[in-house]
Amino acid sequence: MQQEGLLAQLEAGGCEFVRLDLAEDDCSVCAPFGGRAFALGDHPDVPTRPPMPLCPACRHRLNLLTPYYLSSLGLTMDDVTADAVLAEPGDPL
Repeated sequence: MQQEGLLAQLEAGGCEFVRLDLAEDDCSVCAPFGGRAFALGDHPDVPTRPPMPLCPACRHRLNLLTPYYLSSLGLTMDDVTADAVLAEPGDPL
């Protein structure tokens, strides 16, 4: 599967964290995971890897949470780990 392959490639390349970002019209199945940070390895404060497979009809994307990307958003890793708890499907965000 392409999504699993991408995550494995990112992890092998040394990427530690990703954030799943959604488009405005993505489905309710993907919605609980939108904007959430995920660790590609073990991390005490961040859920491990986004659940795969995600909906192929949605236009979500994985963004690498690099220091440059975070600073461009005015965020720190503490900001994204504070909101890194997985919601259950159907929970309001």
